[in-house]
Amino acid sequence: MGGGARRDALTLVLLALCGLSAWFGAIGLASGTLPLDGALRERLPGHSTVFAGIALALVVALPMSTAAVLVLRRQPRARLAGAAAGMLLVGWIAVELMIIRQFSWLQPACAVAGAALAVRELRGRRGRVPAGVRDTSPT
Repeated sequence: MGGGARRDALTLVLLALCGLSAWFGAIGLASGTLPLDGALRERLPGHSTVFAGIALALVVALPMSTAAVLVLRRQPRARLAGAAAGMLLVGWIAVELMIIRQFSWLQPACAVAGAALAVRELRGRRGRVPAGVRDTSPT
């Protein structure tokens, strides 16, 4: 397995793990099967676990899943989608901490995973010429 394929495989695994965990969290919140104590529920916007679940699905799960599919299909926008999904995950964690004001070991783990995705995907884009643009650099 070459360096590019190995890089894509690792990216795909990170995107898939983050995406699946976000889908499970979103479904658990929206369905009420993810137990939240009363004080935590009171801090949610509208005191609604359904709203929180939908927001988690839209902000984290869907972008992670979309980026994973793009990587799997080797689409040109896969790196950009992966970077955006990573940044959205970091943003989600920051907002989550401000809203719920409770700490879990999952928060720093997810924030590190999101930051790692964003950095590795943005670094992977460096030096690439976008499709349709002529490379005018001297050779």
